[in-house]
Amino acid sequence: DVPFRPPLPPLPEHPRDRVRALERRNDPLALRRRVKRGERQPGQLISLWGVPGLAGARANGDFRIGALTTISDLADAAASHRPLRALVDSAWLFGGLQVRNMCTVGGNICKASPGADMVPPLLCLDAELRLAGPDEERTTPLDGFLIGPDQTALRPAEVLTEIAVPPPPPRTGTAFLKVMRRHAV
Repeated sequence: DVPFRPPLPPLPEHPRDRVRALERRNDPLALRRRVKRGERQPGQLISLWGVPGLAGARANGDFRIGALTTISDLADAAASHRPLRALVDSAWLFGGLQVRNMCTVGGNICKASPGADMVPPLLCLDAELRLAGPDEERTTPLDGFLIGPDQTALRPAEVLTEIAVPPPPPRTGTAFLKVMRRHAV
């Protein structure tokens, strides 16, 4: 694997703690609301949508999910892998069709919402995250990456590039059940 280096602006002009990568398509809207309320003051925003290799899922021993893979694309890719049924179940219970077609697995993880539907099955499947920053690439377990509501262990100017799910032991089955008041429309 060739290490992925995110496209960052020249860092002397933009201090690393002021760079924020947008992994979710709806992130700009949430960020705009926070800026208006005075909760955030981003220095530099970087969209990752044009970066090749960050979307899609593939199986090659383990199951790898690009951070920009939409929830719908993940459901389609994981459907043929029976031990990953929990991922498929959680994806189909994730919001409505329009939401599944827009939101990404990486965005769902990095938002660190207590209601993140993709996180429980990925935790149960011992997922590992590949993170890339301006100086290094590192791998960390998902367990421990989420450090509180809306808080992650992402370092300044670092982005999630890939989620790796190791092959489950033989004769493994998974499922995802969601307790909810109503189904999304």
